[in-house]
Amino acid sequence: MRDRYWLVAVSLLLLLASSAFGELTQEVNAVKNCIGLFQAGGASISLTPGQAYEVTVDGDAKANPDPDSFFEGVFLFYYDNAAPDHPVTHFLETGATHQFVASGTPFYAFLVDKGLKDVPDNTGSMTLTFTDASRERETLNIDAVFNCLGLEDFGSIKNVDVPPYYTCTLSVIAGDAATNGTGNGDYEGVLIFTRDRHRPLHPIIFELEYGDEFTFEMHATSWIYMFLVDESYAEIGNNYGTITVQMEIETTPVEEETWTGVKATYR
Repeated sequence: MRDRYWLVAVSLLLLLASSAFGELTQEVNAVKNCIGLFQAGGASISLTPGQAYEVTVDGDAKANPDPDSFFEGVFLFYYDNAAPDHPVTHFLETGATHQFVASGTPFYAFLVDKGLKDVPDNTGSMTLTFTDASRERETLNIDAVFNCLGLEDFGSIKNVDVPPYYTCTLSVIAGDAATNGTGNGDYEGVLIFTRDRHRPLHPIIFELEYGDEFTFEMHATSWIYMFLVDESYAEIGNNYGTITVQMEIETTPVEEETWTGVKATYR
């Protein structure tokens, strides 16, 4: 009888251990889960083709009226002059710089929010400053309402299989997604929008590239949005392929009352 209880106890421990860690995968489709900036609100500027620029961002854009919900930067989407068929999507943080050589295609910048219903509650704006070799400057304003994408209405994937209480590690493990049907238009990664438990009112937006990992603790809302970007809806039909994101998850000891307080904010 004692041996039986011991076996049951061991079985339960193994079950808990196996449920405390697991792997999930999500495919991001280059057509179905791709956002077209031209119709979806990206701000754009035409720069001098072949000219090298350094771009910085500053501003006070907020994802909602809460004082802790400032955007940390903006997404950039452009084609570099050296690879005019290759899309470059980059998250530029406030205070950082990004260097590139402009092509003949407009340079886009945008913010991201969860749903269009939330975007009208945003406030403020971000300003991109472009400086060329002669120190001449141009600016582009990104409004927190008019140049902000609502993911739930523009084709992103929302993964809700990872519950709160969990630590999640994201990585890109495979993919052949490309834009405009050209061999040089491969995407270098996938865009991620989520929230971290430690910053419950602040949205996280970043580009997850091949070879990178991102680890965070799941927020009570328990969603991870994944998406790609193209210049226009008219061109998305020429896209092809997918990018596969792996999610390694494990439990985190979090007090229930902590989650109760966080969830109440989003009901």
